Amino acid sequence: MDAVAERIVLRPVDEVAVMPLFSAPPELLHDRSNRGRCELLPASQLPASSWYPEAVGSKGGDFSPPWWSPDPIIYSSAVQLFRLREAYYLPAFGVIVTAAGEVMRASMVQASYRTPDLSLLPAAERLGNETILNVPREIDELDRIVVSMPWGATINYGHFLLDCLPALALMIEIPELGAYRFAFPPLEPWQRRHLQLLGVQDPIELDHPIYRVSDLVFTSCLGGFLNAPNVNYRTVREKQLARKAPTRLSFRRVYITRKGHPSRTLLSERRLEERLQELDFSVVAPEEHTIDEQIDIFRNAELVVGCAGAAFANVLYCRRDTTVVEITPSRMVTPVTTSGRWVYNLCAIAGCRWRPYYCTQSESVQTVAVGDGQLREVGFTFDLDIEDLVRFVEGLAASA
Repeated sequence: MDAVAERIVLRPVDEVAVMPLFSAPPELLHDRSNRGRCELLPASQLPASSWYPEAVGSKGGDFSPPWWSPDPIIYSSAVQLFRLREAYYLPAFGVIVTAAGEVMRASMVQASYRTPDLSLLPAAERLGNETILNVPREIDELDRIVVSMPWGATINYGHFLLDCLPALALMIEIPELGAYRFAFPPLEPWQRRHLQLLGVQDPIELDHPIYRVSDLVFTSCLGGFLNAPNVNYRTVREKQLARKAPTRLSFRRVYITRKGHPSRTLLSERRLEERLQELDFSVVAPEEHTIDEQIDIFRNAELVVGCAGAAFANVLYCRRDTTVVEITPSRMVTPVTTSGRWVYNLCAIAGCRWRPYYCTQSESVQTVAVGDGQLREVGFTFDLDIEDLVRFVEGLAASA
């Protein structure tokens, strides 16, 4: 281990509770205080029909979630802009820690899935009931950094598109942030392309485990924004559609295949693909296409069908009135929280018709141990009545 300059006991804190409130970004970013926050977008609780009258209507399948409603409430969280001075940033996990050991809760929400006690953070160790961050003596220092990428966005397309980009879409419009640089862990080419389409050029990619930052800005979107999104989804879409390159891909009806994705396997998927092709569907694996092509695939579709997964984040680009059929196994339905309902949030805000098809999952479940020894489910197999689903889709196609 490198020489340690200090040992900090980590303790999660609620940013909203511990940071003083400023009226607007100019006051927050010009002030000389060590920390603060301001609200960029207000919270709301509106029925889906308030966003788009035809957002939700019918459903299909052999299962009904306990929270099902033909007009569900869309819970939109307020977007808070936070500023910290003298903080530590751990890019690979997206975690932000103050010099006093306060872990910003929004920055750790997704990292906690991988390491609930934060002991897997670089330079961290678990001692008794405490997690200690061993700050190395030799550490790179940064100034005026914007952080927007949570841990989930490093491995999941949907989290990158729907958690990371909405924060950036707001922050690039704040003049006072013009002198700040957008910082990320090492990026994949597809992530860089998404950033370019949003107007973020030459982002800083950080490959060291930990940095000291004298002035750091982030938003509450780090904490799983896709579960309670806001109107800035539309800002992402508008900015990216204005910059995308034209492609030749255009399919009227699209089935999003999950072939090659072992985490959730539809046992009869091949048969479903064959039946949908008989109805003039094109079977598409979005990850095999460029970002610009993916945008056009969804932008040009009238009807999109697929099993629940990150590829549905591209519904953001669908035209108004596109019908989206999300095939969801009952195991993925969460009765208490808003987790697992992000596609209907997205459809309502984007102006699409969300028509879910629920099915009872079967067969095996795979689990894996995470940082504290707890088991996390990483995959399962399921099946459904193919002909019942086809009839459901045919009915939607006829009424479109």
